[in-house]
Amino acid sequence: MATRQIPLWTKASDPGINDDITFGMSISDHLKNTVSNEIFVCEDNTNGAAVWSSLTDALAPSGDMLGANNLSDVASATTSRSNLSVESTTQLNARDTANRARANHTGTQLAATISNFASTVRAVVLTGISFASSATITAADSVLSALGKLQAQVTINNAKGTTTEASSSGTTTTTSATPSVISGMTITPGAGDYLVAFSGYGSVDNNNETGKVGLYVNGVLHTGSDRVTDSHTVDENKSFPINAKVTVTAGQAIDVRFDVTGGDTFTMDDRILTVTKVG
Repeated sequence: MATRQIPLWTKASDPGINDDITFGMSISDHLKNTVSNEIFVCEDNTNGAAVWSSLTDALAPSGDMLGANNLSDVASATTSRSNLSVESTTQLNARDTANRARANHTGTQLAATISNFASTVRAVVLTGISFASSATITAADSVLSALGKLQAQVTINNAKGTTTEASSSGTTTTTSATPSVISGMTITPGAGDYLVAFSGYGSVDNNNETGKVGLYVNGVLHTGSDRVTDSHTVDENKSFPINAKVTVTAGQAIDVRFDVTGGDTFTMDDRILTVTKVG
């Protein structure tokens, strides 16, 4: 026999068809099984045909939520939260921190909605930029690499047309058959392509001997640049014009050299060497 305990009936077993109106039970009354802690609600209190439904089943159709999760254990808040899968304050804070971490974000966001985005991008310094390469920019280049190549190209283009000149009006002589640099006629322009122009006057003191003038790059005669004296009157000045396009690397010199056969004297007078960068 069940006993009534306001507002709940209690019994050491589940309610049955005889837990009905004859014992004072009304529709919507609740009954707790004190063994399983399961709670039931009365849906029909007809004498000998009472109908009771599990309230636990109604709340948790997947199983005995009260029994499985120990909801009756209210002595420990920690245990209750664990049984109900309710996060603790520490767990909530950790999840909030993870949610705020930008590395965990997915999707897209308009740049206009990010505070200081444009000004921050504009203020980034170009640490690590290199101007060593002037190669064509490709789709594989980073912004930093592309800017470095652009600046290198600009620097090269700005240098084009730059002219370096060496000139002398004093005489200089040689009696050697080995080419030697004409005094003042050397320029070290830096790596690149250059148009070279030389103009000078000279004479040999014996019309049976031959004087020669040539353009040299890094100590090597530039092909086709040598000029020689032809038949002439002794000590008659001759012009030795030379024009060429040459390529030099960093540190290499461009110079003009002369020599003479027979041990005679080759005298150079007014002369000028002009180097113009073209690439």
